[in-house]
Amino acid sequence: MPANLTPDYRSAEQDYKSAPSHQEKIEALERMLATLPKHKGTEKLQADIKHRLSQERKEAHKKGASHSAAFYLVEKEGAAQVALVGPPNSGKSQLTTALTHARPEVAAYPFTTRMPIPGMMLFEDIQIQLVDLPPFSREFTEPWLPQVIRGATASVLVGDLSDADVLDEIGFIETLFAERRLTPPKVLVANKLDLEGASEVLTAIAEL
Repeated sequence: MPANLTPDYRSAEQDYKSAPSHQEKIEALERMLATLPKHKGTEKLQADIKHRLSQERKEAHKKGASHSAAFYLVEKEGAAQVALVGPPNSGKSQLTTALTHARPEVAAYPFTTRMPIPGMMLFEDIQIQLVDLPPFSREFTEPWLPQVIRGATASVLVGDLSDADVLDEIGFIETLFAERRLTPPKVLVANKLDLEGASEVLTAIAEL
């Protein structure tokens, strides 16, 4: 099956080839992944782009770590601070946008969120602070995420029901929480129920 690569993809690919820094390569690869047609004929190309993204993020992190380790302290506001955790493209940022006045970037490519973004959610007369966080992924997880989660009152796990790997991703995050001795999320938000096949995945999650 032909890939049928779009002009936007080819433009992003050219930017990647000419990018002088790791960060610019990462941004170009993210655009490549977002504009790449998703079908059987591009599966290997998708995997290749994701692999290159993972390598570039690791290299960028090494460069940054040589200067100073990132540290984020999100000041608590409201009755409680709740950290939103989940795999890439699970919908954490869209949920934050829907429930608070915060406006994190929402995009089709993974790893859009790169730092904590707090927003205040009103429930009846109670204000609860939601904190949108970068994703947990086998490819790359920000090393400072555990420190933010430890500082929060609680965490909520957001899962994409349209993702065939969602059960594996949930298992990975649960294992990572256990390894880092983090209090596990008390609530699972099963997101994107309106998409094809999501109801079957929801049933499987409920059974587990």
